[in-house]
Amino acid sequence: MKNILFFCALFVTCISFSQELMSEFEFTQYLQEEVSKSNKKLRVLIFDELILGSKYNNASFLHNLKDDYPNYTSNPESLEQIVEELTFRVDSIYAPNLEYRIDSTKIAPLLKPKKFLNTIMTSDEGELVYDTFNDELVIVYVEDQDSGYLGYRFFSTNELNRIGYEKRNLYDLSLRNLKAMLDDFSEYILDQEKYRFYRSVGHDGGGKYLSSLLLLPDFLEKEKKRLRQNLVVGLPKSNQLIIIAKKNRAGIGEIRRYAASSYFLKEDELLTKKLYLWDGTKLKRF
Repeated sequence: MKNILFFCALFVTCISFSQELMSEFEFTQYLQEEVSKSNKKLRVLIFDELILGSKYNNASFLHNLKDDYPNYTSNPESLEQIVEELTFRVDSIYAPNLEYRIDSTKIAPLLKPKKFLNTIMTSDEGELVYDTFNDELVIVYVEDQDSGYLGYRFFSTNELNRIGYEKRNLYDLSLRNLKAMLDDFSEYILDQEKYRFYRSVGHDGGGKYLSSLLLLPDFLEKEKKRLRQNLVVGLPKSNQLIIIAKKNRAGIGEIRRYAASSYFLKEDELLTKKLYLWDGTKLKRF
């Protein structure tokens, strides 16, 4: 009788134990929540069952949990250790490299809305390198890269000091580099009936800096000469730029409708819904 009771109790315990195990999705969700707690500045997302993604300072990675889940199911008590090991793996990827040196020939200017400054962190948590452009936009200096989440890397004043370069010289340097990357605009031009659209599909090459073209002293002047009048500029995204003749009311009206609709897509990619006028001397609100 005692043996029967023992095996019954053991059977009930096994059933209860198996019911407490998390599914693959629950396991993924649990690890996502725990890793997120360890580093509030890190974005950790669920891509699929047993696949996590992380993003910090424009660097993103996928993390496979397919080896961790069997370890958990065979030994549920190892869950805490699994969390600790995964947290270490993720954090170590984003640990600052104190020996890293920026390539000054790759420094480019990137236009961003001012509120962007509150959302980005450099890898060493130092001050982000930027200049003010106007009331709505800032010029953030980035290091152009072939790989990475968007193909460029934010850097800090600490990293700039490491290569012995002064911030006051970055503007001119970045424009020289930008000209080298965007020496031919033809592949980005889409001429519509009412306006010219500079756009890039994806983030290849210099296409991710198209809005920065208006920083080039001769770019807007060439557009003005092409149109034979002052022009209006629209800046929906970093890789988009819209040029409209000032007297083209239909074109301006269409762009205003775009700005008021869902055309200017994701809020975190939006530069500004406002239009700017280039009168040959300065760029100002239109």
